Amino acid sequence: MISQIRIEHVNLTVSDIERSAALFEKLLGWRERWRGPALGGGESIHVGDDQVYLALYTDRLRHERFPKGAPLNHVGLQVDDLDAAERVGLGRDRVRACQLRVSQADRLKAPR
Repeated sequence: MISQIRIEHVNLTVSDIERSAALFEKLLGWRERWRGPALGGGESIHVGDDQVYLALYTDRLRHERFPKGAPLNHVGLQVDDLDAAERVGLGRDRVRACQLRVSQADRLKAPR
């Protein structure tokens, strides 16, 4: 049985990762939790507190502006028991019905 579902992080694609990180640190009083290389040769900075964070991502390419909705890369949900969540309907069938994607890599990285 799933006792709690919460947002762990939201991933945003940004054009200027340093500016975006500084904005959220100043605006929300958050701190940089992690920074490093990301998929596709990009870079990520995680800005937040001990409970939740924004994963800021850049592909290091020049972008004038992103189309509306394009900066949202993904939302990460954390559950107490991933296997239980999948059994009660938070699994792949429900995700596919909402026209969302879950990759095997996401499944393998999920904390247990």
